[in-house]
Amino acid sequence: QKTIVFAEVKTIDSADVLFEGQPEQKVNYFKQRHLIKSAQCYLKANKIKPEMPWQSDVIAVEFDRSTNLHKIRHLERAVWQC
Repeated sequence: QKTIVFAEVKTIDSADVLFEGQPEQKVNYFKQRHLIKSAQCYLKANKIKPEMPWQSDVIAVEFDRSTNLHKIRHLERAVWQC
């Protein structure tokens, strides 16, 4: 069965001295609530049946300016719908 996937992309840059941690840590409780409400609005506006499965994923990107390399992680079902 098909599943609708909503993805939130969070990036941190090695030059960002104000944030210490993983990019996915930026998806806090309030951001998760906003993502869920946005997904629900999209589903309603597009008349998608309530039984259609959907999930919210997080794409975490870490970029290192000194080496010009990046790491990408895809966290499936990272935001839990209530």
